[in-house]
Amino acid sequence: MSMKRFEADDIVTANATEVTMGLWPGDTGSLVLLYTGSQATPVSKDHMSGDTSGEYYWNIFNLNPHTESDLDHVKVCFAVAYGDRTGRGHPTLEDSDTSTLSPMAVYSQYRNLLLDPGDTQFTFYGGVNSDNIYIMNVSRDLFKERVDPGNWLLHLSGTNGEFKFIDDSGQALGSAFGKSGQVFNIVSGTLSGVSGSSIATGSQRGGYGSTASGGYGLFYPSLGIMVFNPAALNDIVGFIAPAQNNWSGSVNPTRLPFQPYVGSTTVPQYNHAALLYSMILGTDVQARSAENITSTHYFVRLRAKDYNYSNNPTFFDEANGSLVYSTFIQDPRAYVTTIGLYSDANELLAVAKTSKPIQKGFDKEVNLKVRLDY
Repeated sequence: MSMKRFEADDIVTANATEVTMGLWPGDTGSLVLLYTGSQATPVSKDHMSGDTSGEYYWNIFNLNPHTESDLDHVKVCFAVAYGDRTGRGHPTLEDSDTSTLSPMAVYSQYRNLLLDPGDTQFTFYGGVNSDNIYIMNVSRDLFKERVDPGNWLLHLSGTNGEFKFIDDSGQALGSAFGKSGQVFNIVSGTLSGVSGSSIATGSQRGGYGSTASGGYGLFYPSLGIMVFNPAALNDIVGFIAPAQNNWSGSVNPTRLPFQPYVGSTTVPQYNHAALLYSMILGTDVQARSAENITSTHYFVRLRAKDYNYSNNPTFFDEANGSLVYSTFIQDPRAYVTTIGLYSDANELLAVAKTSKPIQKGFDKEVNLKVRLDY
């Protein structure tokens, strides 16, 4: 085995390349059918079916976890949640000593995760603060680096019809940055295969939202989180009046979405169902995952006088160490099949294999390129 140190001009670092793929299981970019688990199946107005986490969020699956025979194919795609800064939509501690104030807990969780220190409220486009929010949180194991900005489309339906939402990464001159990384506005618009996303224009302030209610939401690509403004969504999509919801039966996916119930209540209202119903009626959630791949190229130069002999036992006579073929004394023939990259401590870091053996001799020089992606 022969070893040689790389020279400075033998190593070249290439520009990072963006690689995208479908976000959902199976590398598909479209999720048409949405399924909930037992946590989203209330059996009474004040109890959940064996999973009290449903008061905080509902997991959404790609396949029906109740009927699918092979559960290995059932994956959590994202979660929907509802948060309220003051805990509305849930019994107060005066109503019930066991109240968890889940909407307040959800709002606090995402405020601490996404907002800068000292910022107590989510502020949407136009400077409008909101005490309540909807959350769509993509499962972290479905994307390596980020949910691809400008490459997702959410269909929401209500009493005013169907509307499509994207982010403004393709139009904004620069995104905002916070402790959670890049932040884009959620806008009304569509995707185009040629020019990317396009924001809807018209009475909704160029697709950003209404003047009174503020923008539709905020998108955090590196965390896979979308924070929606319930008031702005209701303005454009149209939810039914916020009558106190009766959770005596199972979730009905054909029901029209309702506005969050924020009045006095003695039972949890599961206001996140509003967002889920609107998604189910919209029938499609499109998204892609993206990551930047950086490549380093190592140019391996096998010059005429180097790497012409082998340590392979078939190359030498084990008895006396002489070459098996006397012609190899002046005209050796070796074959390159493997290249190893080592550290200064002689640690093998990477191995590259040639597609076929490459003959080497005093009359042959070989130049090879090894690419490492990371």
